Amino acid sequence: GYQFLLSLNPAINFFRRRFGLGYWSLSAYVKQRVKDAVSFIGKFEAAVVRYAERYRVDGVLCGHIHSAAIRKFGNVTYYNCGDWVETCSALIEHFDGRV
Repeated sequence: GYQFLLSLNPAINFFRRRFGLGYWSLSAYVKQRVKDAVSFIGKFEAAVVRYAERYRVDGVLCGHIHSAAIRKFGNVTYYNCGDWVETCSALIEHFDGRV
C-alpha cells in the first residue's frame, strides 16, 4: 500500500505544479493520518481503562471506533467490538457474563 502511494506522488505533483501549487506527498499525508488514528485509539483505551479502574469494574465493552480488540490492562479487560460493516466483528456476552 505504501509503495503504491509513493508511486502516485509524481503524477499528483505534476498536476499540482500545473495549478501553481507546491510539492505535496500523498504517502506522507496518509502515513501521518494513520499515526494520528493509532495515537487516538491508544489514548481512548487508556482513558476508558482509567475510568474502569476508578469504578473498580473487571471489564469494559466499547464500540464505535472501528478497531476491534480484547486487551488486558492490569485488572481491567478492555473489549471493543470494532464494526460490523467493514470487518464483520462483534462481541457476544454469555448469560454468565463471559465475553
